[in-house]
Amino acid sequence: MAVHTVRRMNPAIEVLRQGKILLVEERGDDRTHLAAMLTAEGHQVRECSSCSQAIDLLADESFDIVLVGQGSNAAQEREVVEWAWAANPQVPVVLLVNDPQLPEDYRSIRPEVASYVPKPISRFEEIELKETVRRHMKPRVFAIDFGRRTR
Repeated sequence: MAVHTVRRMNPAIEVLRQGKILLVEERGDDRTHLAAMLTAEGHQVRECSSCSQAIDLLADESFDIVLVGQGSNAAQEREVVEWAWAANPQVPVVLLVNDPQLPEDYRSIRPEVASYVPKPISRFEEIELKETVRRHMKPRVFAIDFGRRTR
């Protein structure tokens, strides 16, 4: 005669730090590389090659974090940051900067920016960017109850 046991399992708690990222970067190679890296980390990445495209997306969608690459038009990039905060005042904005001494155009948003990551993105900066995204991503906690199993 076979013996059957009933074992109660505790719920498995899983914390996910993946989310929806808006990536604004005008340089195509950099944008493609960053999007692939963040997608491999489990994030859903929406890529924008222009600030106007990013503003359109911010008007229609919500994001967990916004990454804005410093490029040729600081005024438009600043506008993207302002639109992100208007859509969600809690959204972390990370600037990908060419120059740690930001031009005067960025000074007004400097206190509200969550983090800065230097460009170009080398292997070291990739690690820094991944950690920065993880740190600022709001965790989502799921409890999975496996219930009772009979054997």
